[in-house]
Amino acid sequence: MYNSKDLKTVYHLIRQVFGSRSSFVVPFKSNDSCSLFKDHEGIKKRWSEHFTDLFSNPSVIGEYVIRNLPQNDIIHAMMENHAIDGIKKTIEGLNTGRVPGLDSIPVEILLQGGNKLAVHIHHLVSGI
Repeated sequence: MYNSKDLKTVYHLIRQVFGSRSSFVVPFKSNDSCSLFKDHEGIKKRWSEHFTDLFSNPSVIGEYVIRNLPQNDIIHAMMENHAIDGIKKTIEGLNTGRVPGLDSIPVEILLQGGNKLAVHIHHLVSGI
């Protein structure tokens, strides 16, 4: 009859018996919940209305409240160490044996610079 391992034929026979898959659209309620959208264009239009309403509402929090929120002091020492560590990780992640960039500094020199170079780069970038 047919080879049981031939799934393509099995699915073809199932489609012949039951017909092809029919796609259907789940109805979507209108904004006032009085009618249903059953077509793709109506549903897209309704989603557009929904997100327009969602994102165009004015804020209920006054500017005065926002401006008077308590602010924490910035601890610059913590930021500095974190930034230097990030610079060191970035330098360590560079690939050697590549052509120098616009600054004409070979990667091997950056790798040899270590912590001192990372501190200097941090101060240079912080001053910008």
